[in-house]
Amino acid sequence: GAPVVLLTSPYHVMGWPQPITVSRSQYNPRWIDRWNELLRENAAANPGRVQVLDLNRFLDPSGHWTDTVNGVHVRGPDLMHLNDAGADVTAQWMLPQLLMIRAGACYDVAHPPGTSTQTAVHRPGPACAHATPVDAFVDATAGVQRVAASARSERVDH
Repeated sequence: GAPVVLLTSPYHVMGWPQPITVSRSQYNPRWIDRWNELLRENAAANPGRVQVLDLNRFLDPSGHWTDTVNGVHVRGPDLMHLNDAGADVTAQWMLPQLLMIRAGACYDVAHPPGTSTQTAVHRPGPACAHATPVDAFVDATAGVQRVAASARSERVDH
């Protein structure tokens, strides 16, 4: 079957007061860290079939919630979901990796994409036996540029 790609969860903060116990909610960074750890454990237990893309590290590179990535404001008014600019930069980060995975690149679970030590390796075997990661990356980069340009030209503000 097709490879399964899991996205880690970024950190969350409340955009407005809510009647919840923060320590027992998605706003608790320790819960997010544990969830992400479980995703990595799942991928490690299913090599070649399940991979993790570290959305948490991409959106929150310092290990805590932030609303900017490389100087781009990425969060919407609720401070949780992505705004249009956030969706664009996340797609530009994610799409090449998804296409590389589709082409057969397998990521080292200890150093998943989005980390400072990310490493794509091309492993022989049924899950990783197609195009080279370099070819996939070149194709993916061109694809991201086409998708982003198309989305911008078709976007209609209501």
